[in-house]
Amino acid sequence: MTTSERWLDVMRDEYLGRYIPGGGASVRFLSGPRHVLNRVGKGLVAEAARDNFHAVFLETGQFQNGLRPDLHRIDKFFFAASDSLDWLGLAEKQVRTVFQRKCGLSVPDHLPLRLETIAASNGCTQDEVTKQFNLQFSNQLARDRLIEYDFRAAMNWLGRSQLIPENITPAHEEVLLAWLRGQTMTGAAAALRQLAIYQRITAKNARHIFRSLCHWLPQVGYQGTVLVLDMRPYCYSNRGATERNIVRLQEVRDKVFQPGVTIEDIRRLFEQEEEAVGLRYSEQAYLAMLALLRRFIDEIDLFEHLLLVVLANPSFFEHPETGKRTWHNYDALRTRISQEVFDAQHPNPSAALVHLGDEP
Repeated sequence: MTTSERWLDVMRDEYLGRYIPGGGASVRFLSGPRHVLNRVGKGLVAEAARDNFHAVFLETGQFQNGLRPDLHRIDKFFFAASDSLDWLGLAEKQVRTVFQRKCGLSVPDHLPLRLETIAASNGCTQDEVTKQFNLQFSNQLARDRLIEYDFRAAMNWLGRSQLIPENITPAHEEVLLAWLRGQTMTGAAAALRQLAIYQRITAKNARHIFRSLCHWLPQVGYQGTVLVLDMRPYCYSNRGATERNIVRLQEVRDKVFQPGVTIEDIRRLFEQEEEAVGLRYSEQAYLAMLALLRRFIDEIDLFEHLLLVVLANPSFFEHPETGKRTWHNYDALRTRISQEVFDAQHPNPSAALVHLGDEP
């Protein structure tokens, strides 16, 4: 069994099988050849999605909707992690579950989730349905202190909008969807104030919103959240093409004169450079990404139901060289990952950092 297969088995059995659904959270780092990391990272996301996790591969090497992803910013990180969620579908599912399990009211799946429909199906008045909604949904949500205030308000109003359609422009659910996606729209600020939401999702509050999301998703049917962050584009300095070519020629020259060098070693050297052709990030953005990951590690006990896997080049974990970006650029991150007892010959698939070997 290859190292990547053993690592995936550990993720499947220990993390996806028990730890993450049970409320745990963890940050793992993975390095290896480009094709191996691509296969393992996307394979983990696909498997987690099949097991009913909210699973996302966070791409940093390509423009998204014409914009640089900039996932070193926590607000951009949150938007990318939650972009694929069907917020309205999840809100409706949560309301249906509350009515059926906590209120004992019949909510036929083939009928729309409307106040008058639920009242007619259960032989009660709309006022009685509204009272049950406020008691079992709104009040319970308001008492959940693990959810940030603005996120609680947003989920409450999204749920309410499923029961009572609105004839206003912009509708509350449209404003809330734009707020959750970091989009701006005319009249949104005034509408948000009516919902007791007074600030946009920015770097100041996005971390709390993201923690709330991880806590909330299991309440609407997910087992947890699995994110695979491709940090590899951040590992290359933002040099010009001429300077990059000079550096690559120097690296090839140095490698050729090393004892025992093989053609395969030279091939890997060129492969690493080819991988860096896409987006590149400034030194400031690179250090911001390292600080973001360090903070995730330090605050992991504040999160629930979260697995964050970070993909990085093997060279990132090597000794520093001139012009190279490595974890030695940020000791606060390096010491948090590297200080483990390990076997020098046999990689531990449960370690915080695992190096995958070259394999098909």
